[in-house]
Amino acid sequence: MGTFLIIASLLTHQLEVIVVKSYGDKNKPGGSFFNAIICFFSMLFFIITDKGGFYFPAPLFIYGVISCLGYAAGFYFTYLAFKCGSYANTKLLSSVGTVLTVLYGTIFLKEESNAVTWLAVVLILLSAALMNMRKKGDDTYPFNIKWFIYVMLSVLGNFVITVVKREQQLRFDGKCDNEFLILSLLGAFLFLFAHGLVNDKKALRPALKSGTLFGALAGMFNGATNLLSIITLLYVPISIVSPIKSGGALLLSFVVSRIIYKEKFTARQLVSAFIGVFALVLFKLA
Repeated sequence: MGTFLIIASLLTHQLEVIVVKSYGDKNKPGGSFFNAIICFFSMLFFIITDKGGFYFPAPLFIYGVISCLGYAAGFYFTYLAFKCGSYANTKLLSSVGTVLTVLYGTIFLKEESNAVTWLAVVLILLSAALMNMRKKGDDTYPFNIKWFIYVMLSVLGNFVITVVKREQQLRFDGKCDNEFLILSLLGAFLFLFAHGLVNDKKALRPALKSGTLFGALAGMFNGATNLLSIITLLYVPISIVSPIKSGGALLLSFVVSRIIYKEKFTARQLVSAFIGVFALVLFKLA
């Protein structure tokens, strides 16, 4: 069950990212408004799919406020990173977030880990480093410090989401998951919309006109990914889920970037993709 859920969440996440990048490639302004639209439709996903009625205990709002900031940062800075760098490099550098999640799971949640687990973590980091390494004179995708900062901020935002999501599950014994995500996504929607009004008000109408369809699709895929992630954490420890998803995303990102975006790879980068897949196998064995 756990393996099926992880694969399904990887596919829905890749579809979401493809839609977001497609919009960003064609429409440069209005990033805050576009990501607010994604949050809005992702929130609708959980309102529509709820079956047990809504229950919002007061402590849940604390988790929701912290989580909404993570969602806002994760959505917005990932969007900016895709505008500055290649699909594969952005996704591969994002895999460094695995280390943070494994540390959180093993230190704070006392989840089991072993030498094989940490070897796989090191291999994922090595894979990301090799993929992003540049030879002198190679300006196909030159290193961009803004891109690097955007990716690291998106990693931090996604780490906050993962940690708060798991802490909320533990605090409420697996209940209020829909309510938690509704609060998180509603808060992120309001934050991003307000950010857009302050910094890029003129882009509101173009973003609504050209971004609503893209945002609706991305939002529904995001909702499905979040739902699958929540269910997965009920079956598999977080310190195992995150590395396996990172390894799987590594492989899928490589395939998508080559087939859809026609990005070319050197022999060194092909080796890095193989190392990432091997790390995924190690996590499975661990």
